[in-house]
Amino acid sequence: MPNVDLDFADTLVLEVGGRRMELVSVPGGETTDSLVVWLPEERICLCGNTFGPLFGHIPNLVTMRGDQYRDALAAIASIERVRALRPEILVTGHFDPITGAELIYCELTRLRDAITYVHDQTVAGMNAGKDVETLMREIVLPAEYDVGQGYGTVAWDVRAIWENYSGWFHHRSTTELYPVGFDAVAADVVDLAGADAIVDRARAHLVSGRPGASDPPCRADRAGPPGRP
Repeated sequence: MPNVDLDFADTLVLEVGGRRMELVSVPGGETTDSLVVWLPEERICLCGNTFGPLFGHIPNLVTMRGDQYRDALAAIASIERVRALRPEILVTGHFDPITGAELIYCELTRLRDAITYVHDQTVAGMNAGKDVETLMREIVLPAEYDVGQGYGTVAWDVRAIWENYSGWFHHRSTTELYPVGFDAVAADVVDLAGADAIVDRARAHLVSGRPGASDPPCRADRAGPPGRP
């Protein structure tokens, strides 16, 4: 582990080689100790992956490789903090820099509003007694909050928000409380229903498109980060 000899809680101002740099805490990024480097004179923000690897796309509040859930409200606050800087250039962790103050401001506004919408709709659904799978299917972004889903998806973020607040017990069955998964009874299901019947049903679902019914649509205009080819 590195030996930290300089830390800060919110903002740290440095002058290096005659250039002013501000280190700004954005705990809603990929880690709780995330920060951006703000160059106020040049109006350049080095933000890394604060908004995920694809700028203009909804962030992943939980990664498939395994990690702690990322808090949606912290992500919203971090986006708002960078947006308030009004940068003219964003240097992200991937691809070329994003240029244009108006483009950056508008994209960050839409991203902030999209995450806020997903969070608020998820909480409202939880309070209404809806289960997580229902909310994953039902919650979609309205046109005014439409952002890309090339890395994270709305459905995944719904689940991350739901479980971040409610935990892993989904209140569907007490079987969730025991160390027994579906694979423990899968062989019994095959014996009872018959392998051919199960395969036929799976093929029927595949033909009808049911496996991907809740997948986000691919959008050509959101295939890559805005402002980039």
